[in-house]
Amino acid sequence: MSTHSEILQMPDGSYAFVDGIPDKCQHDDKGDQILWSASGKTIHWHTYRQWAHLPADTRHELVYQHHHDIDDPVVGGCVSCSKCKKPFSPPMF
Repeated sequence: MSTHSEILQMPDGSYAFVDGIPDKCQHDDKGDQILWSASGKTIHWHTYRQWAHLPADTRHELVYQHHHDIDDPVVGGCVSCSKCKKPFSPPMF
């Protein structure tokens, strides 16, 4: 069974991290790449509309260069599920 994690806001304003929430989706690793910059920005294929139409390799090269130029380098990434678009992480156990 696939599961996911969520950060939930509690009624008192605090937050709780909950892991192991069952998913109805049988996740795969065939979706689009998701990137994160040093400032915490999440970058999807459509974040920079001027490059969204380009092939993934070309688009990623432009995104990496742009973020280098603005001193907010890309520091991480993953792929998403092709069905539900959530970030994909393989089963840990």
